[in-house]
Amino acid sequence: MPPDVSILVNRSRGRANRFATRRSECSQVLWRRSSVTDGKGSEGWECSGCTPENGSAGAATYNRLVRVVITGCGRVGREVALALSAAGDDVSVVDDNEEAFELLGKSFDGTFHLGRAYDVDVLREAGAGEADVVLAVTDSDNANLMTVQVAERVFGAPKAIALLADPAREEAYRALDVAFVAGARLVAQVLVERVHEPDFAFHLSFPTGEVQVVEMELGAAAEEITVSRLEIEGLLRVAAVQRDGRVFIPADEEHLRSGDLVVASVRRGVAGRIAKYLAEEHP
Repeated sequence: MPPDVSILVNRSRGRANRFATRRSECSQVLWRRSSVTDGKGSEGWECSGCTPENGSAGAATYNRLVRVVITGCGRVGREVALALSAAGDDVSVVDDNEEAFELLGKSFDGTFHLGRAYDVDVLREAGAGEADVVLAVTDSDNANLMTVQVAERVFGAPKAIALLADPAREEAYRALDVAFVAGARLVAQVLVERVHEPDFAFHLSFPTGEVQVVEMELGAAAEEITVSRLEIEGLLRVAAVQRDGRVFIPADEEHLRSGDLVVASVRRGVAGRIAKYLAEEHP
């Protein structure tokens, strides 16, 4: 790798051909890890956006998904980056630790930019000016707040979201009109729900806690019962079913199967009434 390169780009050739307009000129995003080896079995490095004729970014057509800039490549940032990359979105990751790039692994099909999360130049190089969403997910609430403000005020990002660890700051963030995800509160809420309703995996709980959106795996006793039979008026309503890799919204008379993953809206305390239909947990 050239010694003067501080911004790393890991983008597959298929993805590179899909973008109509590249985010950055080659002076900003210089290199990508190439699937072409040097003949000795090691990976090579090649220019990510240049043509031999003029050294400028090329143009191509593509089916546009979402351009996302993620600041912070810790556990949360890494998981989000890998999930969005796997979904085909255009993902750029910013972190001040170069080792974080290697932790993303070879399956990550996006770009990595070395620098501070809220640094204007680094965010510009990462494509914040063209991003649909900026996610600030470092382990510092202050850094995340600054990143969101820079993304909105400097780059005009249409959506910028901060990860918030300290629940005591929620009201301040609301007063500043900062979109945030309260990580500690969400984890605490899930743990509390698992204590009271251990048979369900929770997707969402409304403020009162009386109604939740949950998922549940059906066991042998649910084989061939209908959706309408599983549902309980005012207590449980099925929203979707995942079966054999396919997700669908079932009709009332759809026959369910053992192993189906059902997403439903439920009222607290309903688990006991449908427990016989649920798959047993294995330690």
